[in-house]
Amino acid sequence: MNVLKTVMKGLMTLLIIAGWESHADLQLTRNGKTTYQIVLPANASDNLKYAAHELKIHLEEASGTRFPVVKGTPGKTDRQIVLNEKDPQLEPGEFQVRTEGKRLYLSGGGESGIHHAVHDFLDTDCGYIWYDARGGKRIPDMKNFTLPEISRRKKYPFDCRNMTADFFFNRPEGHYFLYRNGMNMKTRHLPLPGMKEKLKIKIGVNDVRCASPLDHNILHYIPPAVGKSRIKVLKNKGYFKNHPEYFTMMPDGKRVVRQLCFSNAGLRSEFKKNFYEHIRNTPDMNIFSVTLMDQPGVICSCADCKAAVRKYQTNGAPVFLFVKELAEAVKKDFPGIRVWTYAYRKEQTEKPPEGLKFPDNVIIDFCPIDDDMSKGLDAETNAGTYRNLKKWKECCDHIWVGYYVNPWTYNVTIPPLGNVHRSARDIVLIRKAGADGIHMDQPVGTPNMTGFIELQNYLTSRLLRDPDLAIDPLIHDFMGFEYGPAAPLMKKYLDELEKATASAKVFIKWSARIGAFAPIFKSRDVVRWQKYFDEMEKLTSGDPEKNFSVRRVRLPLDLTALNFFRRIKKDVPEYDTDVKTLAARIRKNYFEATGAFYAKNDAQIQNWRKNHNSSLEVMVNNLSIQMGTEPKPLPQEIFGGFRPELVYEFFPGALRRTRRVSDPQAAWNHALMNTDAGQGFPIQFLEYDPVKDTWKDFSEIRKAKAGMEGKYAFYHIGKIDISPNLEMRIHFKGYKHLFNVFAGEVWMPGTDDTVNIYVSLKFTGPKYYPGSKNPDSVACDRIVFVRKTNE
Repeated sequence: MNVLKTVMKGLMTLLIIAGWESHADLQLTRNGKTTYQIVLPANASDNLKYAAHELKIHLEEASGTRFPVVKGTPGKTDRQIVLNEKDPQLEPGEFQVRTEGKRLYLSGGGESGIHHAVHDFLDTDCGYIWYDARGGKRIPDMKNFTLPEISRRKKYPFDCRNMTADFFFNRPEGHYFLYRNGMNMKTRHLPLPGMKEKLKIKIGVNDVRCASPLDHNILHYIPPAVGKSRIKVLKNKGYFKNHPEYFTMMPDGKRVVRQLCFSNAGLRSEFKKNFYEHIRNTPDMNIFSVTLMDQPGVICSCADCKAAVRKYQTNGAPVFLFVKELAEAVKKDFPGIRVWTYAYRKEQTEKPPEGLKFPDNVIIDFCPIDDDMSKGLDAETNAGTYRNLKKWKECCDHIWVGYYVNPWTYNVTIPPLGNVHRSARDIVLIRKAGADGIHMDQPVGTPNMTGFIELQNYLTSRLLRDPDLAIDPLIHDFMGFEYGPAAPLMKKYLDELEKATASAKVFIKWSARIGAFAPIFKSRDVVRWQKYFDEMEKLTSGDPEKNFSVRRVRLPLDLTALNFFRRIKKDVPEYDTDVKTLAARIRKNYFEATGAFYAKNDAQIQNWRKNHNSSLEVMVNNLSIQMGTEPKPLPQEIFGGFRPELVYEFFPGALRRTRRVSDPQAAWNHALMNTDAGQGFPIQFLEYDPVKDTWKDFSEIRKAKAGMEGKYAFYHIGKIDISPNLEMRIHFKGYKHLFNVFAGEVWMPGTDDTVNIYVSLKFTGPKYYPGSKNPDSVACDRIVFVRKTNE
């Protein structure tokens, strides 16, 4: 009987083995067990060990079994996953996934290729999806997992793939999202869970290694004075005193520290010498940049620079000629080093030069900062930009695009602009134009993961690897994962928001003020969307994580509703949310977001969190004052002749050391006050509009009203044409800022936008009232705009 049992047991074992082997192709796991091991060469680099550990922890997470990592040449057993870091048949960044018998081979070219092979295998073949930088992911069930025959060799279409990685540093583990989704610029290695071995990896998974400073750096190569360069080996150099001819000549013939005069032979020689010194002293970097300073307007007005502009029909001609000359020399002296320069600002370098061809070690970084961010690259408002992008491909082999995803309207969070499809479709258009790199600039909203920033990040991460993917299924999948039962209503909100954005006849620049959003946010739409979120919060009340995700999308809408609260209440009297409730919800959701996503064990990051929270608090407090209570009546002798619907009152914003104080005399019982030294007349008024490129003083006050020391009095500043992006600043002479106001909500498209401006000011002290014994101070409690007509 025992013999029979032994025989039967042996037969069952053979049948199990036969069953295991009977499966076609390659079976990694069966019933939560595996006989596979991950094989590394004996001399495996730390970079390869890191890739192997990443593969190991994901396979173990999905299967529930252990995948050991062993070193040495592949043994006799077939059940092995063999990792090869530097396959000589593969280009840098290229990778291969293939099966051969019962073995799985993951190979990569260069340093990053093996990581792409691992993550592409986990994604494409296993079913992993990394949805967000908070660690949200789909974990496949791999307890019984069989692979078909695979032979896939691939390189991602964009050589440069990046999403503002610096702003993931507020949550360092957020870099896993970038790294696992194939980004290769500014991503870093972090200690992986369970990885005890210390690795010597200096930079991270970066095919693209850019020397610092990368952006706006020409005055760091030719610093105007000692100590003005961020390049260590050039800190002791200064040029303006002895070589003013190296710097910008203004139209009046004066040399100023603004940009450089690239037509000057001495400047070019000195720049090249310093550029070479930076290369020699910066190991491991493969890209060095020559980029204009972030100063709009004239580059240089000398005769030679102007002649180059005429010949090549672009204001950037002197820069481009030098970059070509420098790159040709670098190609001979430093093979493998590439030179990066900007196509940036329409008035400067966006337009490509006529009849100039760059060597193949040049990268043009095309940055459409002047675009309408409410519309895509194929829209009429951005058509010139897209033509310039396509034309750049005719004169340079390598075009990368620095793409601005969201406006900086709030700074603390993104505005609720319907541009999810816009940014996704533009990636496709950028690829069609011939660009081979994209770095997405979306720092606002990323640190606290508010609005639709996570959806944008997810779409970007997929499309940078495969721009042919259908966008809507990706959105559907993401929303189902992130918002659960609230997903259908969230999609409805997104669709309506995008429709409102697309139909609005307004230009939204990267620096657009809140008034520019008025045509997008109709009062009844905002109230309806708020009801959507009330319902979505109820639907997710049983799932704290999904509820938190919903509330973070709501936050920018709440902030916009607070900005337009007076208008909304006027248009929709039944809107039953008051300012106090709205403000409290904004604070709660924002502070909870920064508390969750800013690293708690890093003092610098916590200091950033403190500053961001403070900025949000100031904004909400000022809006609550203005929107939450009725101000004291306006004096009839000034405003009695105006129709009430033409009058708009604002609580001012603070600039520099101006502070908010309680003041029972003030319109809202609060005012802004400045007591700094250096006070006095004239008090000047500056009109600033970043879209119209307007920056001018348009009025000033030279004398205080008699008998009004310590009392508020209205001063008529004058008339201007309001615009949606207008910011008015009030300042002492020399731009020592006092107060400001964003009055874009006064703008009405298609009407006469002439406005009269009145400012309520209170002066004390001898600077304003000679002989006064009081300290010098100036306070502002409200600014009033009166429209000429609403017709």
